Amino acid sequence: MERLSKNKLSERALTRKKPTLRRLKSRDLAFVDHNGRRFYFGKWNAPETVRRYASFLAKLDAGADPSEPDEREPPTLAELAVEFFEARKNYYVKNGKQTNQLARFKTALEYPLLLYPDLPVDKFGPKKALECRDAMERSGRFARQYINTLVNCLRGVFKFGVERELVRPETLQALQAISPLKRGRSCARERVPIRPVHPDDVEKTLAELSPTVGAMVRVQRYTGMRPGEVCSMRVGDFARDGEVLVYMPRTDKTDWRREIGDFKRIPLGPKAQAVLVPYLMEKEDDRDAYLFSPIDAARDLALERREKIDVLLRQRLARLVDAIAGESLGESVGV
Repeated sequence: MERLSKNKLSERALTRKKPTLRRLKSRDLAFVDHNGRRFYFGKWNAPETVRRYASFLAKLDAGADPSEPDEREPPTLAELAVEFFEARKNYYVKNGKQTNQLARFKTALEYPLLLYPDLPVDKFGPKKALECRDAMERSGRFARQYINTLVNCLRGVFKFGVERELVRPETLQALQAISPLKRGRSCARERVPIRPVHPDDVEKTLAELSPTVGAMVRVQRYTGMRPGEVCSMRVGDFARDGEVLVYMPRTDKTDWRREIGDFKRIPLGPKAQAVLVPYLMEKEDDRDAYLFSPIDAARDLALERREKIDVLLRQRLARLVDAIAGESLGESVGV
């Protein structure tokens, strides 16, 4: 195969169709798609955007790689945010659904994008980050602890920028100097801790639940596991270790921290076993069957309604029999 010279490559680049500048309406940003990658140039119709687009076309015409970052022109905060969400929309996914982490990043960027959307990322230092944090405090929307979480998320976006060579490392290092808000030294409200439900209230609630839902509540009460771990129980997720029954969920909130095949182990004592064993025996032929399913709950509800209807019918029938017997007795006395 004939090797093309640099001049021929440039000639081929000149004859190639140039990518068209397009508009991202949600952020009012200008971009092009080229070779499977998206390039952002700034606000739509802004003079700086036109200049960046012309520079991009010049690189293509020269046969250069347009994906190489221009150190003299760092992206704006809005452009960094778009790059981050484009790259992470399929990252924070579990069981085919996006987790809440991506929503936290969107909340963390809400005030920075409101105050400094067109600011180059390398000019966003601790002072401007603190101004954004002060706005979060004054809004009254967030508790102090959650504001600290949002600031950490903001640093995470800049860490992503360092990884992609969009942000200078010293910019991220400067943001690391921001201290978290301390209790009693902030105008942000404090998050009220969630206390355990009183055992008497649990017992009163259990009396009103269906057998399936009641069993789920009892298992969670005896083991302290997460609600999602109770709902995802399957027949094949259990193993016997002496007198202890061990539950190993196929997926859980922290499984991304463990190696493949290393499952979380939740020991189940006698009380939890007494609740679960009947369900395990009922579905022992299907290892993939869920112990607790909506079908079971609907069946319990239907049985409960049927029992109530039977009681009402028996009561009405008894009243009807009494009425007929009374009429018969009255007729016989009258005769």
